[in-house]
Amino acid sequence: MRRWILLAVACVVLTQLSWLASAAQPPVPAQPTAPAASPPPPKREAKQPLIRSLLEMLTGAGDIEQADRDNLEKSLYDADDELTKAKELNRQAIEETNRQVPIGGAKSPNIVLIVLTGLGYGDLGCYGQTKIQTPHIDEFARTGTRFTQVYASAPGGLPSLGGLLTGRNVRHSGLYNERDLLPNETQTLHTVVWKAGYTTASIGPADPYALRSREALLRRRVDHSITFLNAPVAAFPKMAWRNGVEVTVPKNAAGEKELSAIDFLTLETLNYLDTRRAPVTAADRSAMPRDALAQWEYKQHLRNRGRPFFLHVQLPIPNLGDEPVKLDEAWSEGQKNIAGSITRADAAVGRIIERLRLRRLLSNTIVVVTSDGGPIGEVDFFKRTGGLPGQGGELKEGGLRVPFVTNWPNSAIFSDQVVLAPTGIDPAPAAADVPTPAPVPLTPALADRVHPAARSQLDLIRSISAAASSVRMPQDVDGGSLLGSPLTPGTARVFYWSDPKSGLEAARAGKWKAVRTNPDQPVQLYNTEADPQEATNIANDHPELAKKLAGAMDAAAKPVVRKAAVRPQ
Repeated sequence: MRRWILLAVACVVLTQLSWLASAAQPPVPAQPTAPAASPPPPKREAKQPLIRSLLEMLTGAGDIEQADRDNLEKSLYDADDELTKAKELNRQAIEETNRQVPIGGAKSPNIVLIVLTGLGYGDLGCYGQTKIQTPHIDEFARTGTRFTQVYASAPGGLPSLGGLLTGRNVRHSGLYNERDLLPNETQTLHTVVWKAGYTTASIGPADPYALRSREALLRRRVDHSITFLNAPVAAFPKMAWRNGVEVTVPKNAAGEKELSAIDFLTLETLNYLDTRRAPVTAADRSAMPRDALAQWEYKQHLRNRGRPFFLHVQLPIPNLGDEPVKLDEAWSEGQKNIAGSITRADAAVGRIIERLRLRRLLSNTIVVVTSDGGPIGEVDFFKRTGGLPGQGGELKEGGLRVPFVTNWPNSAIFSDQVVLAPTGIDPAPAAADVPTPAPVPLTPALADRVHPAARSQLDLIRSISAAASSVRMPQDVDGGSLLGSPLTPGTARVFYWSDPKSGLEAARAGKWKAVRTNPDQPVQLYNTEADPQEATNIANDHPELAKKLAGAMDAAAKPVVRKAAVRPQ
């Protein structure tokens, strides 16, 4: 009987630990609960050693009625759940308290990563486009650096975004298609910079994190999030998720088409940048809302406001003609829509950069503008791949090589750049509130800083980690670094891509590119300099080289023991 009393007291004490969980986590709206049922307690392994010991004592106790034994066992399992939750929240609280103070202090750069989905290598004026107007990104390239050989980790879509965020190729990231999610334990750009003391934001349609709750936001280290419900994204979305809560997109809820996806996401980005002021004042604290949920959000905002920030923005470019734009050109409606959508996206980038300038953030902010893979739709008319073969969804150059323009203050990124002239682009006036800029007259007077070395978007996580002065440099990644020239003269970096759905994979080293339709088929080999269209298979002429590249593909494709979560329906 004495043992029974001790067990009961232990259960009561452990159950009281639930206050730790409720105090540490943000308030959430009450959810309807099912009526209490009394099935036999589940036979499972307790997570906490103390609870396991108490369960063993209960099993060995012979003087307890079965009903009392069942109730005690259930109470112990409940206590195990509460204690596990309390320990996890305590661990998170300690991690938050011990977040690395950036080595650079106030000089740690902000980081803005802008991804334009489906933007082709040849879609921008600074990459040779002559028909589509992109004056804002062209001007940004003129004052920054334009990379000429940057490759996406996959030919578009969520798998490509997964590589960009994790530094891992498709075989290792766990993102094979649009329904996959990044595994919870995967280190991403957001987690790396968050641990370096940054506040983080993710604004855009793609959602590899499933940021549909505040628990997911905390787990993925995303402090601010805007994402859509539907994929592919509607040109005029009706609903979105903001910080884990479903919200209505203004002006579109009743079926109107007044606020496009690009404009909505741009406005959300500008609003986010407007809150980057510091320090927190007494007036800020006095403005604390009364609602518990709003109060938690406001506290999060005040806590993060003075930190350097990492902002990931993804803007969709509708390629299917569902966002009509008026253009005075003798083109088809589809061609006008594509050109107008790209110009609209260019204006959105211009507004974001201009807002950084107005908020006096630009001089201490790394800005990267890139794409997630090759274009689809009307490719040939505009030469959207810059003359490269293939398009989005294919493992040819046109589906893999992407525009990549950056302004990266105080770094070694210019160590192997080449200066070319001219670009034929004049500076465009800042137009923060003009949705579609006017064409810019051409002049031959400007120089263009070009980074010719081959790089991959897999390199971003190491590069940004270094820029954020993180002491937790990611190791389990496939990428290198954008900074400097890590390769010795005479060596060629091997790039690897795969499409697990079709079994197609490819690798490139210098001018040599190998393609394999599936692991059981022989490798096809192409000389991309002599045969840029990848039309003539010369594997029989260079069997040793084909064998080496096949071995490189096998090594890169070795699976990591990691299972991707599945997106909830």
